[in-house]
Amino acid sequence: MQKFFYLLLIIALTACQNTADPSGTSDESIPSDESTTNNTQEATSAFAVQDSASFDPTQLRYTGQVISQHVWQDQSGENIALLTQNDTSLYAYHYIKNGSAARRLHTLDAPIGNCEFDLFLEFVTEETTVTDLDNDQVGEITFAYKKACISDVSPLDLVVVTWEGYESYALSGYTSVRVDEAEMA
Repeated sequence: MQKFFYLLLIIALTACQNTADPSGTSDESIPSDESTTNNTQEATSAFAVQDSASFDPTQLRYTGQVISQHVWQDQSGENIALLTQNDTSLYAYHYIKNGSAARRLHTLDAPIGNCEFDLFLEFVTEETTVTDLDNDQVGEITFAYKKACISDVSPLDLVVVTWEGYESYALSGYTSVRVDEAEMA
């Protein structure tokens, strides 16, 4: 049995030999910090948030009154996002403009319908952001809105939406209501 154990040990040691170069060098090239920094700068240079105040949204088709507009440039071209509202619904639009033609990429319609009580319907405009967090040269717009038809002090529906290229992500939840200092509803 002892001979069998030694034979197994010798086989294991010879089979697990490390064939790495003892000098610590290999054929793989690892980019220097300088080239990594340059690649990051090149990747983010195609994305830029632009001044949306100078953009005239009347050339696009949308419903409601414009609450806010956002313009950015990425690898897809010029992007325009409009957040609009009328009496019973919130709308959001994402357009990509190449030259004079604009193509609608995303549309959001958040209606309330017939509300016999108090109607709460608003974008959380101070939280709207345009970013390129993953540095893929495709901008992301993230916005939130609240809506409810209620007759008491109740939480409102809260939805956070992110659009990136053709992708759309949404997170739904509720706001909180402070009933008293120690309790949250």
